[in-house]
Amino acid sequence: MESTENQGPVMTFSRENILGRGAFACVFAGTLNGVPVAVKRIQLHDLEDEIQAHEENKLKSMDHENVLKILHTEENEDFKFLVLELCEATLHDYIRRRYVGDMPTDPNALHQMASGLSYIHSKGFVHRNVKPENVLISQTGVLKIADFGYCKPFRKTSSFSMSIPRGNRIYCSPEFLQLESKTKEEKEKINNDKAIDIFSLGCLFFCYIKMGDHPFAKPGSPVNYTVTSNIVYGKKYLHLAMTREHYAFDIIDGMTQAVPEDRWKLERVIELLTPRVVKDKTNA
Repeated sequence: MESTENQGPVMTFSRENILGRGAFACVFAGTLNGVPVAVKRIQLHDLEDEIQAHEENKLKSMDHENVLKILHTEENEDFKFLVLELCEATLHDYIRRRYVGDMPTDPNALHQMASGLSYIHSKGFVHRNVKPENVLISQTGVLKIADFGYCKPFRKTSSFSMSIPRGNRIYCSPEFLQLESKTKEEKEKINNDKAIDIFSLGCLFFCYIKMGDHPFAKPGSPVNYTVTSNIVYGKKYLHLAMTREHYAFDIIDGMTQAVPEDRWKLERVIELLTPRVVKDKTNA
């Protein structure tokens, strides 16, 4: 059991009890003042760029039931530690049928994810890494958007400087995937930051409902590198896996439009899902 102690909160974690591991961080089971939490340890030199104190404080101040709460942060000369709410699993676990616990209805799940992302945007941030692994399932079955490793604040011009996409690229929008071929000056001109997240969430909606399929892959086919090519060239197979009468068809289709300005806004998505959520609660 390791601990970092100061005059403030007391954080401990167990290096033997690993909850998750990524390319740039490891998540351990731990405690904060004796309360069970998740402790995400990130090597400082692996941070994409240094988070300014006021940006970190803004992230810590986020308070929404569908956004994973950052309870505390610490760092030493080697690592930054993010103390997070403890959850049961990820949407990736659910989609792969590794998690069979409590879950909301499908319309409610989509509504929760859209609400969490909308809140993040309202606080002036773009997530940039929306995917099944970064949506957690709480101990009470509530979905929470997590992992702010790539989360960046909007600039006053409503844009931000975006680096080459890393991680799971099959949830990246076409303009984000094509950043690699652009100059620094061209990247700076891209100001459709919210639209990037909306595209990713639209793909995630489909993957969630269809338990692993992707709107830019033929139903039942492997979801692999060919998907990114299909995204860039607009080869969408949504109509092969979902009827046009399905309540989510127009929503997902609208969120995954090739042109960023044509994508549905989250307010519209939430508005359309709300009646179904109310109906589900009434029938529960």
